[in-house]
Amino acid sequence: MRRPAGLAAALATVAVVAACGGASDTPSDAPATGAVQSPAGGAASTPSVSVARTATGVYGARYCELFFLSLGARPIRASVWNTYPFDDCSSARWRAVDTGALARQQNVDYAFTNGPRYWAIDAIAQTGPAASPVEDFGGIHMQLEATLFLDDLDVSPYIEHRVDRHTLFTYDAGRRIAEIHTPGGTFVMQSWSQQIDHTLTDNLPDIGRRLRLPTGWTYTTRVLSVALRVDTTTTSAIVFQDGLDDTFTKEG
Repeated sequence: MRRPAGLAAALATVAVVAACGGASDTPSDAPATGAVQSPAGGAASTPSVSVARTATGVYGARYCELFFLSLGARPIRASVWNTYPFDDCSSARWRAVDTGALARQQNVDYAFTNGPRYWAIDAIAQTGPAASPVEDFGGIHMQLEATLFLDDLDVSPYIEHRVDRHTLFTYDAGRRIAEIHTPGGTFVMQSWSQQIDHTLTDNLPDIGRRLRLPTGWTYTTRVLSVALRVDTTTTSAIVFQDGLDDTFTKEG
């Protein structure tokens, strides 16, 4: 079963935990990744021990995710599993994923796939869990990133979501980036998706020509003369997905 697009906008952003998995283990008091607070008011991610992590050379890295949802009560409980950096989720194995069987196996209401996706950033720095379980789902190795609690599942593109992810994204000088300019600010592409168009690449001008943006919004690309840093280490990130399921994050 394919996941709601708005859910991916809210959850795909937590993929940075796994992306930073090969980095340093400097202890930190910052909370682990979690897009929404738990009912008790604490961070929803597990485990609670956190470390500072950094990953470089991320651009173009392929990853996929599985979301397991329990809908019996509000807020909605969602666990998020990610392949990066353990598995490239080959197309054949990814297409063969049986979400119905996985939902029954995990004793949840629904399982949704998210991916394949590709990072459009060059480096990530983040505070996240020190260790997480790794499991085999249909021959694909994935790491548990977080257990989150959501108020609703908005399925519309171009809807903004606030995410508490404690990350610093870096786009290197010389990198071509895609930006969507809205009345509320400028958003830069965080990842491109092959969920709607299985052949989509980082041909950024072509992507822009295919989008039907809301009135007053514009899409541009540019080559950076200096590095761009999107710092949400001390504030909530604001993200949305476009009509092709590419994810954008607000720059300032």
